[in-house]
Amino acid sequence: MALAATTANALNASSLELIRLDAPPTTVRLQPSQPTAKSIVVFLRVRSGDSIGSIANRFGITAREIKIATGITRNTIRPGETLKVPLNQADLEPVRAARLPPGAFWHTVERGESLSSIQNRYDFTQIDLVNANPALRSLDQIRLGEKLMIPGDTAGAYIVFKEGQDVMDIAANHDVEIDDLIRANNLRDLRSLQPGDYLVLPNVNADATLERLEQRRDAEIAIRTQARFELAKERIAAARIELAQQIKARAAARATARASAKARERLRTAQRSSVSRVRRAASAYSFPTFRGGYIWPMGGSITSGFGRRGFWIGSSNFHTGLDIAAPYGTPIYAAKGGVVQESGYGYFGLNVWVNTGAGVQNIYGHMSRVAVYGGQYVERGQLIGWEGCSGICTGPHLHFEIRVNGSPVNPLRYLP
Repeated sequence: MALAATTANALNASSLELIRLDAPPTTVRLQPSQPTAKSIVVFLRVRSGDSIGSIANRFGITAREIKIATGITRNTIRPGETLKVPLNQADLEPVRAARLPPGAFWHTVERGESLSSIQNRYDFTQIDLVNANPALRSLDQIRLGEKLMIPGDTAGAYIVFKEGQDVMDIAANHDVEIDDLIRANNLRDLRSLQPGDYLVLPNVNADATLERLEQRRDAEIAIRTQARFELAKERIAAARIELAQQIKARAAARATARASAKARERLRTAQRSSVSRVRRAASAYSFPTFRGGYIWPMGGSITSGFGRRGFWIGSSNFHTGLDIAAPYGTPIYAAKGGVVQESGYGYFGLNVWVNTGAGVQNIYGHMSRVAVYGGQYVERGQLIGWEGCSGICTGPHLHFEIRVNGSPVNPLRYLP
């Protein structure tokens, strides 16, 4: 603080006039005191509203120390009166910054930075980062304003010198030659080390710390993946509830229509209007037609056909599409051109839904990666993703499904 710095510069002066900058103008005079624990005295002129207690709190001492130094026994003071305020010289001595290994320095994380961008900026590896920052919490996440140690000239693990430690013991405990330790840290005088200083241990790596952080990252990825899967299930459940509500609403509308001829006519008119809107929306995409119609989306063998099968998945044993098996990562192509309605995690794991027009949807499920996005138009034979085993599956395959007006049909009726 400004007062402390001015006081320290006044140690050899007989007197000094000082104006405090953090309060209304107050004139004080500093002079050396008798050699005691409190070696500096400030002569302070009392302002209106001051008390001995408030002045003592301002300087970090007790009211009793001010009364003894001033030579008064009363607890009250008057504006304009001069008080002697003793200061502890030890409190004015600057605190030495922690010593760092040669070339090392602190970096404060700025907005938009990541660990990888900082590594690229200063050109060091991941093990160098962990070596210099053994308290690092994550290999992927950092906070704005967080401080990172940027490693210096010598590669190795960083430790903090503690009270009572000995450099010889540190070298022996970490199997480091004492001469190498001294040269790596440029230690000219071992007695100059203080608690809180940093030392680099040359050729020592924090492999266990790096392994722990990598395991934590894998666990975080697994948690995020599971969270996405749970979110997909919640969306499916919500969609089913919404569908049930729609079916119930349509049933109520049909019952009302049967009770009144006028209501039936309004319902038919609404249905015709709805169909017309759907057809107009579909025709706006200008879907191309092909003489050959569909192509096979992927080569492989059919492991499960359309229709009922001898095992149950969930609450049904009816298979709504074709399962085509092939080596993991086999490319998948659009069986017919159309507009991508959905691309991402859904009912069939990582899946793509393509609207080919006229109320027809093509579904490609259990993919490992997708190559298209929602709203994109894809041509027949265009790459849309790669085969995998996402979602509920027992092995890598493509679930290919065709729905007409929302109802699944046998894809073999369309495939060549």
